[in-house]
Formats: sequence, C-alpha cells, structure tokens
Amino acid sequence: MDSRLLLAAGLHLGKDMETYTTGIIGSRSLTYAKQMAELCGVANFAYPLGAEFLASYGNIVQENIDLTQGMSFSSEAEASWLCNHVPSDRVMVHGAFAELYKIGYMHNYYFQAKLSSLDQHGLAQALWQRFDSRYNNRKRIFAEQLRDRLGEQARINLASTLNAYPADIKVSGWLQQLYINEFLSKVSSCSANIWNEHVPTFFPFSYPPFVDLLLSVRPKDKVGLRFPGYFLQRINGKLANFPDANTGAQIGASKVLVELIHIRDGVSRRLFGNTARYDHMDLVTWLQRMTPPVTNRIADLLDDDIYDQQEVRTLGSTISNQGEADSLLLLMMFGMWLKGQRSGAASMVAARSEGNLGLEEVVEPITTLAQLTGVQA
Repeated sequence: MDSRLLLAAGLHLGKDMETYTTGIIGSRSLTYAKQMAELCGVANFAYPLGAEFLASYGNIVQENIDLTQGMSFSSEAEASWLCNHVPSDRVMVHGAFAELYKIGYMHNYYFQAKLSSLDQHGLAQALWQRFDSRYNNRKRIFAEQLRDRLGEQARINLASTLNAYPADIKVSGWLQQLYINEFLSKVSSCSANIWNEHVPTFFPFSYPPFVDLLLSVRPKDKVGLRFPGYFLQRINGKLANFPDANTGAQIGASKVLVELIHIRDGVSRRLFGNTARYDHMDLVTWLQRMTPPVTNRIADLLDDDIYDQQEVRTLGSTISNQGEADSLLLLMMFGMWLKGQRSGAASMVAARSEGNLGLEEVVEPITTLAQLTGVQA
C-alpha cells in the first residue's frame, strides 16, 4: 500500500521508475507487485524468500549485527536480501514507516477508541498490557536477577516518556509520538544503514515536514484519515482501484469484508498451507532450519550475569512459535554485538583506572537490554 503511493508519486513527477519486491513465495505481496507494475508499464524485479534466502539467512543476520547495534527488527534480513539485488546505480525510495498516518495500525502504538479519554498515566498502563505478553516471553532468556528489573525499568521509561509530551495533542498525538520514537528514529535509522550500505535510499514517510503535517491533524480526524485513497484517486486511478496486498480487498473496503477475507486466509493457511496473506517473515521456519549452528554459537556468547543459559538452550531446541523465534533472534544478535563491544574491554578498563570513562559507557549495556523488552527505554 505504502510502496504504491511512492510509485504513483514517482510516475506523476515523470521519474524513470522500477519496482523491486521480496516476500514469502505464494504471497499476495509478490503477485500484486508484479500486476501493479504491469498496469503502470514499469519493470518489476522479484526476489522471493525461498531456498537461496534460507541458505544465506545466518550470514545476513551476522552482517547486520553492527549495522543495527545488535537490535532485532522484523524485516532487517529481508531488507538486506532485497537491497543486495538492486543495482547500486539506482536510488531506492522505500515505503516503510507509513503507519504514522494510519494510526490504527502503528504496530504496538495503534489507536483504539477506548483509549481516547485516557490521560498519560492511564495510557501508559493500557500500553503495558500490549507489551506484557511479549515481555514475559522475552524475559525468559535473561538471568533471574535481571528479569523483573528490566520490566520495571521499561514501565518507568514508558510513563516518563508519555508525561513529557504536551497534554493538548491528546491520545492520538501521544501514540504518534511514541511511534516516531520507536520507529522513525530507531528502526528507520538502522534500516537506512542496511540499505545505504549498497544503494542510496530515501524514506519519504519519515520526511520531517510530512511528519509535522500528520501530527497537526485534529485528533478527531486522525481516526478516519483517508490520505492514501485520496492521494491515489487524484494521481493514479489504476493503483487506487487495485486491491491492498495486506487485506486482499479494495482500498477503503468495509471492516467486515476485510475480516472475512482474513478469516478465509487463516483457515486456508492452516488447512492447505496457503501463503497468500503471509507476505513477510516466516521466522519460525528460518530459525528452525538453522537452529543447531545458532544454538552452538549462542552457547559461546553467554554471560551468566545477563542470560539464563539453560533457558536459552531449551529455547534453541524447541522453537515452535513466532514469539520464541523472535526471542532467539534477539538473543543471537544482541549477544554477538555485545561480544564485539567487549573486545575493547581492555582499553575501557585502562580508561576507567585513569578516571576517563564516561557514565554512558558503563550503563549502555543495561540500557540496551531494557530497550530489548520492546518498550521505550
């Protein structure tokens, strides 16, 4: 949806456009991208996440560790896979992070009508309920003495962040600001590092004037924001009338129709393995295929002060759902990055003995661990 806005804009401005796509084989993402490119008369280059991707997945993750500072984001491996296929003499326009104008879909910070009357304190409590299951799953990998401390610190940081926002922007504005902090500032910078390693890349939906415009929309109007449909109808009717890959329905279709298609897709996937809706990550399959080497590598990285070794070994041998896979990938990336950081420990010790070590260098590992709980840290 967001990528087609950028395609429409580029064509409207008379630019020479090509489209590049990746995704799970059989997904609407790949099918629709090809069809929309044909409608617009532009070339489409598809690189599915198949056997070749799986064979290189471990290496891709390892290459991304420094670029993402050990953080685990859902699509960084896919981004690397795709951008390595884009000729370096192009300029990539990336459709990521547009959820800011779709406030009902801003990842963990999505808006719901039942939140609209809450103050900052109440919103912090409501948001923590969204994070709680993820945190409880992730905290298993940390040493017992850290588990509760990390959760409590994350709660405090979330509440403090919310309290610092202006009261007059209301719940919708606070959620957008949280989304900006979490994605536009952190995730987009890491994604930009990955893309810019190979090809110059722009993220128009993080362009400050565009963000300022969306933040200035009245709270009551954000819920029904119709920017994508309005924009496309104005400049490219072909793309405006093409179904949305995420839902399989026309843009602006009723919630009932979208939910019915969602149910049909879910049943079809469970019964027949249909991947039409499964556009992106299949983290469970990817990590299951590389579990033995990953588990062995993690065993060499474990620090008793940070990780629960037995839990990690158990997790590595029994990946069965997305949450477990997410925890293992997070552990692997952060553990390897932290080991790299500690390779300079001797110089840090020397600096400390001379009184030259800054406080931020001492607390950075714990601060980063708090971020890994999935909440503002």
